[in-house]
Amino acid sequence: MPKRLLRPHYHAIRAAERHAWGPEQEAQLERNLFSLPAFARASTLMLYASLRDEVPTHKLIERLLAAGMRVALPIASKKDRSLSLSCLSSMADLSPGPFGVPEPVPGRRSPCAPGEVEAALIPGLAFDLQGHRLGHGLGYYDRFLPSLSCPLIGLAYDSQIAARLPREAHDHPVDYVVSEKRVVVCPHPKAREAGAAGAHPR
Repeated sequence: MPKRLLRPHYHAIRAAERHAWGPEQEAQLERNLFSLPAFARASTLMLYASLRDEVPTHKLIERLLAAGMRVALPIASKKDRSLSLSCLSSMADLSPGPFGVPEPVPGRRSPCAPGEVEAALIPGLAFDLQGHRLGHGLGYYDRFLPSLSCPLIGLAYDSQIAARLPREAHDHPVDYVVSEKRVVVCPHPKAREAGAAGAHPR
């Protein structure tokens, strides 16, 4: 099935999951996430500030900042359809970017080079067991991900994980997919591995 026909299906799944999500599911997802040495050992992490229907990340970001971790968030540029990274010092420094995605406000940004990131959490509408990702179709992440030399971790509700998704030549897979129920180790380990519904750039 073409990606454009799958997107409404997974938008609906995410909307339904948001209403069923609670502290127990969030705690289990975090336990699964920290069970990955690639994430647990990292001191510079790329995360994303979640939108309404995405797996919530705001509390996780707050906990990482409180623990002294260096947390970088993506900033979208419509001009050249690209992403760059900025370290975050406080959740108070976030405001909606050009697509409504929370990102560090101008004047409070601290650039972070992709090569400094030790593990990255990646959003998506869906992921499959091979690590392939269904995004929103604008390609921001697919263009950005090759610049990262760290493990890539898709974050998802378990119902967002499919057996197989359609893929295209420009698609960039993740190394793991973590949900509230499981950790999927994708079958294409990278040499870089060091440890075990509107339009927007997702």
